[in-house]
Amino acid sequence: MKAIPAPARVSGFVAIVVQPDEATVRASYALAASLMPPDATQALAPGSLPHVTLTQCAVRDAPRELLARFVTGFDARLRGLSVPLRAVTAFGGGFLFWCVDGPSPARTALQRAHEDALAVADGILDPVANAAVVAATVETTANDPVLVANAREFG
Repeated sequence: MKAIPAPARVSGFVAIVVQPDEATVRASYALAASLMPPDATQALAPGSLPHVTLTQCAVRDAPRELLARFVTGFDARLRGLSVPLRAVTAFGGGFLFWCVDGPSPARTALQRAHEDALAVADGILDPVANAAVVAATVETTANDPVLVANAREFG
């Protein structure tokens, strides 16, 4: 079989996420089953991957090597980090946020990684796709000025 080379540039939605260990994944499935309403538009069940999103955005012609460097750096920084998850908040039509309570080294590490990951969008946001993201943010947040500004800048 002949391998198909990956293109040097990437266009579309990209996300940099942290994948939890298997015990946390199983606990997430049980938590979602007990907390989410039956008519939720999102469902977390085996086959879905619970995760921590550091960033996601629509990019146009992003250098694959740049994206790979981000992932490699975050992997080195966060691999083996133990994150104490405590409070759970349900949001929207099927999202559960399992949160790190209060100040802690793990929370600080995740916050710094998130802030650093926002740089993925620098100069490579897809203006057409991001306009749709901004419009959806306006609609779903009652035009919250901070969230709309973040959507404009970071996707």
